Amino acid sequence: MLTYVWLNVSEVFGYFILVMPMTRGAMLPVADAAPIDLPVFLIWGAWDILLFVCVSTIAWLYLERFGGGWRRILLAGTLLWAAIFCSFWLATWNMNMTAARVPLAALPLAWLEMIVAAAILEWGRHLPLRPSRS
Repeated sequence: MLTYVWLNVSEVFGYFILVMPMTRGAMLPVADAAPIDLPVFLIWGAWDILLFVCVSTIAWLYLERFGGGWRRILLAGTLLWAAIFCSFWLATWNMNMTAARVPLAALPLAWLEMIVAAAILEWGRHLPLRPSRS
């Protein structure tokens, strides 16, 4: 649950503070670039759920298989970042749907987002599933 909240908060923060203003500035000739309306919020909700499922499943499996610790957290977060965010921004930039400055600003924030998500999942792996009865 904490990972889901973290991903939602960081995605909203990154979008409103960084990505949306930069995208609107880079795409001035495009009418209604980066709109804020109900369909966008519904798609964003689906994106957040998909992101959570992918990140939590892959990071959890990686940390279970290779063990924990900061080195593994950094590797898990970096692999997720490269697979999800670098692919997305590279494809978006390649299709000329953004200026290069947008992904160059968004990718470091997304990397931090994945590292923190992997760290939360690592912490959660060590919590007891049920309270012990002594």
